[in-house]
Amino acid sequence: MIRTVLASALLALTALPLAAQEIKSHRLSDAQAAKFQTPLCPVLKGRGKAFDNGQKALRKAAEEKDAAKKLAGLQEAYAQLTQAATENPDDAASWYHLARAYLYLGDSRGADSAFTRAAGLMPACEIDIDGYRQNGWATLANAGIEFLNQEQTDSALHLFREAHLLFKKFPHVAMNLGVVYANSGRPDSAAVYFAQAIEIAGEDTTYTDDRDAATQNLAVMLIRQEKHAEAAKVLRQYLQRHPDDMDAKRSLTQSFRAAGMTDSAEALDKELLNTLASMNTDSLDVGDLMTVGVGYFRAEKYPDAASTFEKIIARLPWNRDAHYNLANTYLAIAMKFADQVKADSALADSARKAWSSLIPVAEQLIKIDPMSADGLQMLAQAHRGVDNQEKLLETAEKLVGLPWSFEITGFQTGSQSARLMANLVGRTPMNAGGEELEPAPVTIVVEFLDAANQVVETVEHTVPVVKPGETHKIEVQGTKAGITAWRYHRKP
Repeated sequence: MIRTVLASALLALTALPLAAQEIKSHRLSDAQAAKFQTPLCPVLKGRGKAFDNGQKALRKAAEEKDAAKKLAGLQEAYAQLTQAATENPDDAASWYHLARAYLYLGDSRGADSAFTRAAGLMPACEIDIDGYRQNGWATLANAGIEFLNQEQTDSALHLFREAHLLFKKFPHVAMNLGVVYANSGRPDSAAVYFAQAIEIAGEDTTYTDDRDAATQNLAVMLIRQEKHAEAAKVLRQYLQRHPDDMDAKRSLTQSFRAAGMTDSAEALDKELLNTLASMNTDSLDVGDLMTVGVGYFRAEKYPDAASTFEKIIARLPWNRDAHYNLANTYLAIAMKFADQVKADSALADSARKAWSSLIPVAEQLIKIDPMSADGLQMLAQAHRGVDNQEKLLETAEKLVGLPWSFEITGFQTGSQSARLMANLVGRTPMNAGGEELEPAPVTIVVEFLDAANQVVETVEHTVPVVKPGETHKIEVQGTKAGITAWRYHRKP
């Protein structure tokens, strides 16, 4: 789940154009003091006539009440101070006052660049400069939060970026940039800012919660990009600080497997299973129960696995993963009995019962995920196992007619949203007679459900023609609170 937490480009300025500057951000400009504040560091003594004229123009413009005269004065100060900085590029006073002019002009990028030059030339000014940076940062960040609360994402993103240019010593804006990008479906950009938030927070105990949230979110972004080796590294770092976080361990074992680190995955699976199995399963949440069930399945303790997945379904009747895993568990039991029947025909009845148990579970899975090739294959095998030829043919016809198979890659829920992700792998659709069908775009209708199994939001998504063997990725976003499950159907 993505958490929202709230509270430089280093551009060398050389031979800048002297075009008249307009105020870029009135928020930043209006936040500057109405009376010019004397620098709290020794940069007053600049060199040259251009500096003297620029400093005087800036002081006068800062205190001018008439808007047109104020802008004209700021433009004059900008032109003179730019000339001074160009003529004397090692003069800290010129860069410092130019940065202040940029603030009055509402130009965060220019202010950042000029302040950076001034601080490099006069380190004693860092505290004074940081004060101006932080004040501008707070002004822009708070305005960004207001836009975010109003769901004006683009405006919030712009202000957060401007704030982040000015000041990078607090992690909050970097976190919010990561959150906005993550919720906009840009995990690559989100990962950059979450990583920056982690670096900014460092080991400062004031920002422990921010660092941990950024670390969790960074892992999620890397997983979304299928960078599982990198995600595993981040999760390991997080678990060094939070060794009992079961959600992080589950994510880590999944990344281990996806990265081909099978031994590490199996060792962690065993540790998770031993820990959770020793607890009262009725007290475990759905995530922990899923871990227990998968652990039992991998250990070939199929009856225990089935019992665990059934407990999840009792709580969440539309949980697709629980139905999928339970169906696979019954399939494993049925196949095991089917193999034993070859040596002992007396077990034929047990095999048939196992196939019979699979049927209603696979049918419910198909109601949730009707274009799953795996689900239809399991249902067809079950009908064959109980020798129901009519149902076998009916299911086989649905299977061969699929234009693609819906393969789930993730379902993530937050307090106010949910995200369903899948790969659609192209197939050659055919009719019952084996003739190829003409492919066409397909619209699916995704229904997001709450804990009471009520539909809280419906989203349509049109899938283009997917060539056989090719993969088309989709993400369907739910924007309502309380989403716990999903299902979909093909629009007629």
